[in-house]
Amino acid sequence: MAGNRKDSKGRNLRTGESERKDGYYQYRWTVNGKEKTVYATSLSDLRKKEIQIRRDIEDGMDSQAADTLTLDDLFHKWMRSRENLRETTLVRNRQGYEGCIKERLGNKKLAKIKYSDIYDLFSYLVNHKKYSENYLRQINTILQAVLEIAVKDDIIRRNPCKGVMSEISKKYFREKGKRHALTIQEQEAFIDFLAGHPVYNRWLPIFTVLFGTGLRIGEFAGLRWKDCDFENNTISVNYSYVYYNIGGNKGQKMKSGIHKPKTKNGERTIPMLSEVREAFLQAKDAQEKSNIKQAVVDGYTDFCFVTKAGNPYTSSDINHAIYSMVDKYNGEEEARAADECREPNLIRRFSVHSIRHTFASRLCENESNLKVIQELMGHRDIQTTMNVYAEATQEAKRLSIENLEGKIKLR
Repeated sequence: MAGNRKDSKGRNLRTGESERKDGYYQYRWTVNGKEKTVYATSLSDLRKKEIQIRRDIEDGMDSQAADTLTLDDLFHKWMRSRENLRETTLVRNRQGYEGCIKERLGNKKLAKIKYSDIYDLFSYLVNHKKYSENYLRQINTILQAVLEIAVKDDIIRRNPCKGVMSEISKKYFREKGKRHALTIQEQEAFIDFLAGHPVYNRWLPIFTVLFGTGLRIGEFAGLRWKDCDFENNTISVNYSYVYYNIGGNKGQKMKSGIHKPKTKNGERTIPMLSEVREAFLQAKDAQEKSNIKQAVVDGYTDFCFVTKAGNPYTSSDINHAIYSMVDKYNGEEEARAADECREPNLIRRFSVHSIRHTFASRLCENESNLKVIQELMGHRDIQTTMNVYAEATQEAKRLSIENLEGKIKLR
């Protein structure tokens, strides 16, 4: 009988267990009519595997798939399920995986991927690749979504990616790299600098619209004159201009296009402030006097703002201008402050997305209706609006208390 079988050390072997001639132990079992086998160097190790196997069978887990499939296999499966998404999203996902994940984890079996492996990967991307927290969050989104397929298909029990990004943020970033809103003083100094500068003043309409609407750079770049209603003083946001690298490497072909917003919240109507209206009219007048031939993107043209080459602006175009202007302003301000024997009022370097964050902060400082803020900003999730509102009001409260300093008799 099977129960009387023994190994070379005289120990009873259970059903499915056997000792091989090479000294290894094996366990055979059948699932859905298919015979499967695992091996171990000792009987105790084999029985540990048996316990896991029985647990997997009871829970409907496919442990064999976890030992066979690699992360690369799962990524390709995930990408096939997303073929109906827009090209920019697919390219971004592929670039993120192949550029950051594939080399270190791509060939690893799913059963072998642990929390620590992913933590080590992200630490490497921070320390050696110098990637920003925002970009790492994008990579984390891809990796977590891919591994979640294995969880839902009962291949692995839990997603080893969960919680990694939170720990990475705490350790490496905290407040560093956080997008900041400009203070009122910084915003005023920047705008006044542009208005009075003989070279940079041509950028004033562009930054007036950005600071006065909170538009995403793609939404701003995609604006056409037909979207501006000067009778009712409103702007219709219906699509975005996108500009991206098809291959993922520098020097490879770039592609542009016009895309609809990812969510219905992205389509919205924004009232024009009087300064914004004036900025649009100035830009329209300047455009009519120029001989710039505008590019045609996916059949769209007649954009409100274009470069000297006739193309809609990209975030790189705007950011490059911002950095140049801020550096120029700070250099002049430091010289003035030295002459006047005072501390300089400098402007922190910021990006075009910081302008959107600045608009949101000014909005939150003057508006308490979260639904209004959400609709104006085009946020899909009210939680995003609440986070922005909480941050902005926290800063406002801090400033209010500072302004009270010395104005209340306390002793």
